[in-house]
Amino acid sequence: MKIVLIILSIIGLLKLVSLFILCVIKVVYYLKKDEIVEIQKSYYIYKVLEFYIIPTIRISKYNKFFDVEFIWFNVQYYSSYTLIREEDEK
Repeated sequence: MKIVLIILSIIGLLKLVSLFILCVIKVVYYLKKDEIVEIQKSYYIYKVLEFYIIPTIRISKYNKFFDVEFIWFNVQYYSSYTLIREEDEK
């Protein structure tokens, strides 16, 4: 039962981190006066071959993509945010 509670608390923590990232993206682009029409989010939880004892977080930003990866033991949480701007829709 304790293992289930730990897993559920980790998933809840990842959801809070995801919400925080969305808020930061919105605030940064609001302050830059850049128009974002939509933020699309996709996320996955899957098993990887590597085994990490220390929790590892990787954050990367590409042209329109903002990726966050969290790896611990052999489970990886990956979330990707796609920023769709006003000029992209024209």
